Amino acid sequence: MASDRTIGSLFIAIATIGIIIYFWLLFIAPQIYPSIDWIVIKITAFIAVALILGIIGYIGYTLITTPPPMPPEELEKMLKEEEERIKIELEKEAKEEATV
Repeated sequence: MASDRTIGSLFIAIATIGIIIYFWLLFIAPQIYPSIDWIVIKITAFIAVALILGIIGYIGYTLITTPPPMPPEELEKMLKEEEERIKIELEKEAKEEATV
């Protein structure tokens, strides 16, 4: 498995290459291919907006599919029942040990 340093170095290399390509597309390529800079800006803006709206959609999906928390009264009742069940089990075990 690759080490964290190797993965980190790979991320830095990819980010640096991406910055260089983006710079070239915005500032140097328009001298060769006119109006490519506006296409790159439009694509960048679209990706940024799509990511933000995707995150908002994911938050909405999470809110829809996550069950509501249990009311405190119901939780207390459930905990008391569980505590009583455990006490009964411990008492049974203690009686069994005493008879052995």
